[in-house]
Amino acid sequence: MSEIIRPTTENMSEAELRFRVDELEQQVANLQQQLDTDKKTGLYSHHYFEEKILPEIETYLSNLSTEKREGTPKLVFGVGDINAMNLINGLVGHPGGDIVLQKTANVLTHSIRDTDWVGRSGEAGDEFYLLLRVQHDVDIDHAIESFEQRINQGLRTVVDPGFSVSMSVGLVDVSQFSTIDAVRISADTIMYDRKRLWKQAQQAAGLIVSDRVKIVQT
Repeated sequence: MSEIIRPTTENMSEAELRFRVDELEQQVANLQQQLDTDKKTGLYSHHYFEEKILPEIETYLSNLSTEKREGTPKLVFGVGDINAMNLINGLVGHPGGDIVLQKTANVLTHSIRDTDWVGRSGEAGDEFYLLLRVQHDVDIDHAIESFEQRINQGLRTVVDPGFSVSMSVGLVDVSQFSTIDAVRISADTIMYDRKRLWKQAQQAAGLIVSDRVKIVQT
């Protein structure tokens, strides 16, 4: 039976070993970047959200009543969902819908500061997660209002013949809650309340808000 040849580093020089280690480290870094990046939008992925953002929020919550929180930014967590994405896909097809997702991701990226974070909640949806890191001398409500204005202004540029793009966003002050589940539920609730109000406004204007709910213009 032939002898199995196994890779060995015994006869490698120090320079060769260093090169091999650097090569492996680069491969690991490339794989990590693939895990952390949403392929369709280029934003951070749901994997990154679970591995880095959720622990950051949990640490923040655990330090709320301690001196460890001093000097750290206040956190605002948000959930954003593109309105009537199923209708958009019906109008322009899924490839066109992917372009809308990419343009929306670009708007979100340019609506935040370098210290903030935005990512996509999953590979199959039109929902995004946001984390704003607000300095202690900045009013939370003002920061939220300012961010929403930047989003709305930016989304006006994401247009196509026959429709415009908008987003329902739920943003919450993390310090008002004691658990990460409560933070996420509250943000979701606000987002869905705003989406409901948006649909009601569209329907009142006689507009179609879904490819499943046809509203006849009067």
